[in-house]
Amino acid sequence: VLQFGAFMGIGGKLFAIPFDELRVDREREVMVLNRDKAYLKECPGFDQSHWPKTNDHTYFGNVDAYWGYAQQP
Repeated sequence: VLQFGAFMGIGGKLFAIPFDELRVDREREVMVLNRDKAYLKECPGFDQSHWPKTNDHTYFGNVDAYWGYAQQP
């Protein structure tokens, strides 16, 4: 899960990001997401008080579709 748009941890939106979208930068010891801010602004997300249930196939289907991945059966 990635948080975007927060100021000092307040007001941000959380996103489920497919692992295939992340790459490891071993030199800096970080994970890198190679997408611009406009892409994340439109991404399906949720707030910290309302996490999606792990069996919410509609939410995760929307996430997969947005990122261009086929929904798992």
